[in-house]
Amino acid sequence: MSSQKLLARCLLLLLVSTASSQQKQQQRFVVLPQAAGKVVNPKPLSDDTNLGTWAPSEAEIDGLEANLLQISGMKLKGWPSSMQIQHPDFYYRQYVGATANRKKLIFVNAFCQDPPPQTWKSQIYVVADGGTCFWQALYDPATK
Repeated sequence: MSSQKLLARCLLLLLVSTASSQQKQQQRFVVLPQAAGKVVNPKPLSDDTNLGTWAPSEAEIDGLEANLLQISGMKLKGWPSSMQIQHPDFYYRQYVGATANRKKLIFVNAFCQDPPPQTWKSQIYVVADGGTCFWQALYDPATK
């Protein structure tokens, strides 16, 4: 193999690994461990006596990510109808599998703080107020 071909292959490999590394650095979501779900009590589920946790699969998270923009068209509960989450994909998002009466849901905890807290990839980040900079949602992987 000529040195030019070898150099070209090395450059291509470097470009691919750099792009992959940048993509991982820019990922704005994390699936928290099931133990994190023990501190989550989503308001829509708070009356349910059979709350539990589960570990969503990669395919279920991919489905959530593919349907994330649906949030832009939803009304925010407890807010004026004119308020919406315009770009949910711009937020940092924590995903936790939650069950209610054996129904598997994924709790989405989102915030716009940049940079995010250092512990955002291991601990649920809870904020009591903050307008549209902090929001939560429930995703049903069965119905998307």
